[in-house]
Amino acid sequence: MNTDIERLKKIVKDVTGVDLDSNTRKREAVHARRIYYKILSLSHNMSLSDMGKTLKNNQNHATVLHQLKMFEQDFETDKIFNSNFRRITNLIDGVVEKSTEEILKE
Repeated sequence: MNTDIERLKKIVKDVTGVDLDSNTRKREAVHARRIYYKILSLSHNMSLSDMGKTLKNNQNHATVLHQLKMFEQDFETDKIFNSNFRRITNLIDGVVEKSTEEILKE
């Protein structure tokens, strides 16, 4: 598998504490997969079906599409989701940012 994709998986796991390949519907896992798919859609020219195949649970194109559609709602309404997305994108770009705990204290 592409090393960029493996690096993205590792960064998402490190920030969220969620294994993207786990087969669970817990909110934390769903949010982690949404962030993963959003970044994957922005950084790689892949079909929705191919994006779903990058995880061991082989999500289909409709699931990936739904995750991408729901991303915006969570990004606008959930501070922790927003913070995690920003931290992940900054880590990918090599920028250091405040932790989630520091942001919530503000």
